[in-house]
Amino acid sequence: MSSWRVNKDGCVDDTCSSKRIRTEDSGHIYCDRGHFQGIATVNRDEDEFEGASHGRTSRRRKEEKEKVLKHLTGKPAFELYLLCYQLILRKQVWWLIHEKEMPAELEVIVHDLWALRMQNLPQRMSFDSLHDSDSQSQLFSSQSEDTSGETTATDFTTRAAQSVSTPTLVQSLALCYMGIWLLRLPVTLGDLIKWVKQGELLYFRAIKEIPREMKDRMPGQYHSQLDPQSQLTAKKLHHAVTATFLLYQKDFSMAFPSLNVPLQLFRCIEELALPIEIYPAVQQLASLLSYDFAYLRDEQKKKLRIIDFPEAQLISTVIVAVKLLYPLDRIKRYPLSVQDPSVAVLDWGAWVQARQEYEDHVRDGGKLSYEDAANVTEMDVLKMTDSKIDDYLDYFDKTWTVDPPHMRDKDADFRTALMDMFPVGQRASAHFNNLNIAELKSRKVKAVQGAMKARRVVTQEQERASEKKIVRPGSLYRRYRLASELDGYAKAFYTVSADYAGLDLQSVVRAVHLTEQKLQVLKEQWEVEALTTAMGA
Repeated sequence: MSSWRVNKDGCVDDTCSSKRIRTEDSGHIYCDRGHFQGIATVNRDEDEFEGASHGRTSRRRKEEKEKVLKHLTGKPAFELYLLCYQLILRKQVWWLIHEKEMPAELEVIVHDLWALRMQNLPQRMSFDSLHDSDSQSQLFSSQSEDTSGETTATDFTTRAAQSVSTPTLVQSLALCYMGIWLLRLPVTLGDLIKWVKQGELLYFRAIKEIPREMKDRMPGQYHSQLDPQSQLTAKKLHHAVTATFLLYQKDFSMAFPSLNVPLQLFRCIEELALPIEIYPAVQQLASLLSYDFAYLRDEQKKKLRIIDFPEAQLISTVIVAVKLLYPLDRIKRYPLSVQDPSVAVLDWGAWVQARQEYEDHVRDGGKLSYEDAANVTEMDVLKMTDSKIDDYLDYFDKTWTVDPPHMRDKDADFRTALMDMFPVGQRASAHFNNLNIAELKSRKVKAVQGAMKARRVVTQEQERASEKKIVRPGSLYRRYRLASELDGYAKAFYTVSADYAGLDLQSVVRAVHLTEQKLQVLKEQWEVEALTTAMGA
């Protein structure tokens, strides 16, 4: 390790006043407060020369020069990428803790999960980096930074093992989700996707959070890893989460707890504005189907279906319970007694309207969302109103033109002067706090419950007296195999349920269909048992 020396330019972190730096044996440069400055390589001029001067021989003193390469290559480049990746992961966890009020233990859990994953990267890292625990945790520690379908288990594990050498940004979301899962918090994949699409959780343009000195040294292929261009889809995130869970189970023999069903189910009912009678119905269905809501506990299973995942198990049982108690069609079904839960009729028209009003309020009416702004084309701009143009310019200013202080370059003063020539007033924020969101949810639930009515009860005696076949709850049950078959209220409810769970629509349709098939098999078994019992009597 070299001695301390003075850097007249000071630390790259504007909040740090230190001007003393040192270069580690690995080539990493730090200030005396621990902030990373860059990576340097040392060359020594070994050439010696002799010159004649008044008959005497003189020798040129060897000089030590520091030569900073424009782009790093090999192991130093990969180590720099890991430092940048770790910084982004740290910022994601910080946002979840401080903005979404998750427990502080989440930082410790994700840190330990990341440390485990670093053990799978020995051949692409130098020996010093692998054994330097301080450098591994320096960026992650909150004290060092102040920031205000069907497949096989083997396929999933193989893909995760191949991608572990270069962690991708979507896998950082998977690590955050794994930490949330271990804390058993009622958070879904749909929440992560929503936060990313709203531009709140760091994902798109994550590279802008990397200090310029680090970004300039990183090769282009790593730039693209930290600056994803495609949208984050439910299928992409679910695949990353599944591969990550399988990887930790396979390589580190980790055992994960089952889904926190009581909290998750209660929140699902609240978010989807469903009657509370769904709660016991889902519990009974899960017991009949032997769903344990565990993440890939059966290690001997070779084939993995969508229904093997706990998120799919929960949302599929909720949908089946809704279809049994509150059918999505307009067929009138008459219960046998007032004790039947299906005596209450859910007005699906009122449900759709309440959901739409809630979404409009959360999205601030016709305001251009972050996701929509990211997909704007030239033709869209020509059709925009003045208000939406302002929204788009706000998005562009936030995403592309505003650099943090530690990333400003020599052109920053010019850009500042140029922007000062066109001042823009501060626009009102569309942010809703937790109290407003809770009030809107309560209003949505009350609107749905207020529109519910009671169905007339028709007893068996009344049915025999009328000499007509009465349609009972559970009859004329319609199944869907493909998302394209959905229509009307069924399509609306399936879509909202899929968005909440964080699964793509076809996967949810498939999971529901598989659950219905299992119930059909159970029904046939019960009928055979009843017939056998009757014949034996």
